[in-house]
Amino acid sequence: MKTPAFPHSNPGPQLPRITPPDTRFPEFCAKTGAVLHTFSGTSSLNTVLEYVDKLDIEDQQYVQEIIRSRLIEKRRSAIVLRAKQAKTACKKNQSRSGTAKDLLADLNG
Repeated sequence: MKTPAFPHSNPGPQLPRITPPDTRFPEFCAKTGAVLHTFSGTSSLNTVLEYVDKLDIEDQQYVQEIIRSRLIEKRRSAIVLRAKQAKTACKKNQSRSGTAKDLLADLNG
């Protein structure tokens, strides 16, 4: 039986989750032969996908978890930024409140 590459896929005792940036990345690179690159463009994306395709299913799921976590964090950051912008606009009296009818009246002149 194949030994899982990452402790989180081992059915043994529950280990604490590591949030990105993952401190096990050097171990992952050593195991898979992956090299850290700066990626840009479609051909580089295909290269990344080829690397992921070569991983076993547990490692692919781990990569998926990392990407999902990072996307969630980016969305949260965007929401926080938008909230700060809205708060600043309110303080500067650059925003208005009202009903949908008021909004349509403003838009229609």
